[in-house]
Amino acid sequence: MPIKYRIYKKKFKQNGEDVEKHFAVSVSNSLLDIRDLAKEIEQRSATKESMIVSTFIEISKLMAEKLSDGYNIKLDGIGVFGVAITSDGYDVAKDITPKQVRFSKMTFRPEKELVQTLKETRYYKEPPIPKGAVVRVKKPKSKKETQEGE
Repeated sequence: MPIKYRIYKKKFKQNGEDVEKHFAVSVSNSLLDIRDLAKEIEQRSATKESMIVSTFIEISKLMAEKLSDGYNIKLDGIGVFGVAITSDGYDVAKDITPKQVRFSKMTFRPEKELVQTLKETRYYKEPPIPKGAVVRVKKPKSKKETQEGE
């Protein structure tokens, strides 16, 4: 199935000048959780949904444990998950102690086949909203709210 997109107008500075450009952004159909995935897997296999859900939950717990132990985790057909760490910069290397090191982000390197599948995906523009429809629009965060949330 193709991925929907809509056009988003963005203002930014380019070479010191204010520029306004239009970009395509993806539109998600909705969010699928492990139960949704388990139902689909159940339909494609002989495994019961409850067993699939419990397996997903155990994978989640085990991944958290193993990532915390410093392992990277490869899920065949999906990719490799890992952890990135950071610290403040110091002039002397020995000043960096475990207290200065902190979690930065979760990393993910997708498998080549997954990336290729996504590259071959088709796209279509989201149809315009019918006149008179009530639409909830997310208010963009102000710079102050963004800085406070970080």
